[in-house]
Amino acid sequence: MLISVHPAETMLRGDGKGYNPRDLTVTALAGGFELLTGVFRDDGVRFEPRRPDRPFHIIIPNEFLAWHSLNTRVFYALESDATVVEVDLSTL
Repeated sequence: MLISVHPAETMLRGDGKGYNPRDLTVTALAGGFELLTGVFRDDGVRFEPRRPDRPFHIIIPNEFLAWHSLNTRVFYALESDATVVEVDLSTL
């Protein structure tokens, strides 16, 4: 049995230091866009305390393919002090 999986399930990345996307929800939006929501959770194995969960709201076009570019933006957002990671690619 084949199960359809949204590309974000396998292509969306965190910061490479432990933050990984969890609880991903994809919602269709008007105008051919999708809203990705969930949290980046610190899954890293280290001796330091875990970093807090960081909710995310990402808007991407349907049939999105520029995952490297998106993941770069996510990386820098996670490096910032923002408590919520917000990326809106509907205006590009």
